[in-house]
Amino acid sequence: MSSVFLKDSQGRIFNSLRISLLDTCNFGCIYCSPAKKMNTSNMLSVDELKNIVENLIELGIEKVRLTGGEPTLRKDFKEILYTLGKLNIKKYGLTSHGLYIHKYINDFKQSGLRHINISLDSLNKVTFRKMTQTDNMEKVINNILLLKENKEFDVKVNCVIMKGINSEEISDFIEFSRKYEVQVRFLELMQIGVANRFHQEYFYSQKDIMSHILPQYHLECVKTPADSTSVIYKVSNGTKIGFISSETAPFCSACSRLRLTAKGELKICLFKEDGILLKNLKKEDYKEMLKPFLKLKPVDRIEKIDQMMYQIGG
Repeated sequence: MSSVFLKDSQGRIFNSLRISLLDTCNFGCIYCSPAKKMNTSNMLSVDELKNIVENLIELGIEKVRLTGGEPTLRKDFKEILYTLGKLNIKKYGLTSHGLYIHKYINDFKQSGLRHINISLDSLNKVTFRKMTQTDNMEKVINNILLLKENKEFDVKVNCVIMKGINSEEISDFIEFSRKYEVQVRFLELMQIGVANRFHQEYFYSQKDIMSHILPQYHLECVKTPADSTSVIYKVSNGTKIGFISSETAPFCSACSRLRLTAKGELKICLFKEDGILLKNLKKEDYKEMLKPFLKLKPVDRIEKIDQMMYQIGG
């Protein structure tokens, strides 16, 4: 049984780890980064990654989510799936743009990975192209439906709403959610990296999104864990939707997440650039290094950060 060393004076227990497997993506989402090849020479090896995660599990990590960039672009992604799947993880998940999901359905099942979030910012081909710089909308949607057909996966769709770009598709996404019985979560555009340049112009708040929904649907709030990133509602059409409103309703005071970069640096928060390098750190030195580090976890939301989203994971 793991300990609860990973906690702070605010009573927050850090039991969730987001792992950025690489800082590379072949989509060019406008709020994240233009699609390009990054330098991946210093990425953690599978063994290095396993050792770090194993050590953090002993200190209290219970939930692991693989992110990127795009995690499925790692050549050793399948090996990582199985290697981490053998560890004592209570909740094992993935966040992906969804293009290659069909290749790994059986591997997800066999490795124990069950919680999959897919980014889908538009149901319109032209808008999808504008937002991602790709023409892969239908393939992504087909992979979402493939996951749902297997009935073994907890599937969620993440949709970043940008004013004047995809903000008129909110009702379409609610009907998509109902039709395919998949929870869609509407995300506020965060002030991270390239998005800082146009945040004010395209920002669309939860309140703005609600103004589209409430004339058509009744919403009933669903109770969620204190450290949940999303607020969930039952919709009168029979589905459930979520809001991740980190700009207008931040959840910092109850955040349970730590982040591991592709190069082995542990970060305390999505909005803090400083971290500690765990690569090559001896197991016996973890507690000494982490104790002062945990005190740096913000209680209140930091306004913005210039570091790119793809470098720290979503």
